[in-house]
Amino acid sequence: MAVLILLYLPILFFTMTTAEGPDGSVDQFPHVKLAKPGESVTMKCKITVRKGEIVGTHLKRNPPPSEDLCYFKSIDSIHVGDLYKDRLECNKTIGDQNTITIQLRNLQISDTDVYYCITGIKNIRVSEFSGKGTLLIVSEPDNQTYAANYVEEKFCKVDYLKDPVMITMIIFVVVLGICVLVLLNSYVRKHYQYEQSLCI
Repeated sequence: MAVLILLYLPILFFTMTTAEGPDGSVDQFPHVKLAKPGESVTMKCKITVRKGEIVGTHLKRNPPPSEDLCYFKSIDSIHVGDLYKDRLECNKTIGDQNTITIQLRNLQISDTDVYYCITGIKNIRVSEFSGKGTLLIVSEPDNQTYAANYVEEKFCKVDYLKDPVMITMIIFVVVLGICVLVLLNSYVRKHYQYEQSLCI
């Protein structure tokens, strides 16, 4: 199970950079879900449209390209993939922010994967926006504690590095270090030139 988690975490961290632009964005949660075989899981994708209109939303599994689990073209046009018709329920609510709720039932070990939403928003042209992804880990009870601790530890490190204050501090330290090097270099050059002038 540890090897499986190690394989999927880099994929999830890569997808954690949400595609966001002036037309819209997709927020997806939860980021990580641990479950046992036979249980159900609920994932949500919240779509923010700033300009334009939604032309469709896909729910896919990694790695892309892959078969759609669900595809929403409109509230009346929801397609569920053949492999998931008996286990997958998809709903969409329309409001200030469109939210898609996906419930996957009767989980199996083979359902362990990263699931993500991709939304097309049309504003002059169609742009695609992807959610951060949901890492679903389906394992036997004995592996749940280890998996939870491992994933939590990794996410704490990633969240720590993504903290705006932390990023600002890192940039400040780097810039300060460069300034110190430039000043030190300038001082060494002037000191060297002064010593050379004394020798002459």
